[in-house]
Amino acid sequence: MHKIFMFLLIISSAVLAWEVDVEGFVGADIATYLDEQWKAQNSANHRVELNTTLQFDKKASLELRIEATSLTADGEESYLRNRDHAAPVNDEDAQKGHLFIDGIVFNWEFTRLVSLQLGDLEYDLGQGSHYSFKHDDFATIMANTVLRGFGFSLGEDGQVIIGVPDSKKDAIWGYAGYRLPIIDRNDHKLAVKLAGDLVFKNGGRNQRYTVGGEVEYSRALEDLDYGIFAAAGLIPFDDNNTYTLLLEPSMSYKKFSLGASMYQAFLADKKEELSLQTNLPVQRYAIIEPSFAPIKQFAFGLAGEFHDRDIESSGNEYIALTPNFYLYPTPEFAFTLWTSYRWNMKAKDTFAVGLSSEAHF
Repeated sequence: MHKIFMFLLIISSAVLAWEVDVEGFVGADIATYLDEQWKAQNSANHRVELNTTLQFDKKASLELRIEATSLTADGEESYLRNRDHAAPVNDEDAQKGHLFIDGIVFNWEFTRLVSLQLGDLEYDLGQGSHYSFKHDDFATIMANTVLRGFGFSLGEDGQVIIGVPDSKKDAIWGYAGYRLPIIDRNDHKLAVKLAGDLVFKNGGRNQRYTVGGEVEYSRALEDLDYGIFAAAGLIPFDDNNTYTLLLEPSMSYKKFSLGASMYQAFLADKKEELSLQTNLPVQRYAIIEPSFAPIKQFAFGLAGEFHDRDIESSGNEYIALTPNFYLYPTPEFAFTLWTSYRWNMKAKDTFAVGLSSEAHF
């Protein structure tokens, strides 16, 4: 016992000698879904992310990412605002939470603009901001990918990675992306990002590539703010390509705000499954949400949604009306009380109500 205490004391002393930076996210949700027979299903999930950076000196650092999350029966991460990816509250395995190390990265800044990185390096492209698809796995072009290998960080805007994925079929992956800030003022911003990855499959005998880009524009006036986020990409499938397009305009005037999100996938093969050709569970959607904030800590929004899983056949689309009540005790802490009534084209209508909470630190 004495030796363990001395060991922990030595480790603690060493850690205190370094500069430690901790960032994280904590989210917890609960929801009730009523199916077409008005039979209730209660779902819940939680997610904890902890990113710790140890700064050894001005140029060398170590980043450790730890995550704990609820999983569905299929082993995928639970996400309540998308009812098809929610873990039932009575599923003990899902609600226990699964703790794992999400990544370890060593950083060495050998010049002012270029850093060498070794470890678990991640990237994505085309991540939307709407609550139904605001998730790493739902990025419209490149879903969140972690490669164990090495790479170079070009300031804060560029990244090059060569590594091995968590896949038995893929031999090696390469990624390169750069974000170019064209206008960078406090009240006026414009940036363009281009990125692509290259996958060598089956021992390098076959290759697959994905390319795309993002555009971010925003303008802040005295009482009016507006902007747009757009992403377009090419996802290969067999000998053809799937093309995706995402548009998210937004504006706010005093206490009123308006946000929208529109997505469309042009499939490479209309007869094959959607999940094999895109990262999203729908082929297209359109969502618009006006909101009003009478005070800084509270806002009310009413979202209208249209989702279509397969535009080639009827009966896969639905319309939803979703009131959202937002409460912000502090800028880092938020509650959302939401309800949703869904009109299906062939199935019976369904209803859902839930409470979401999140904190950033």
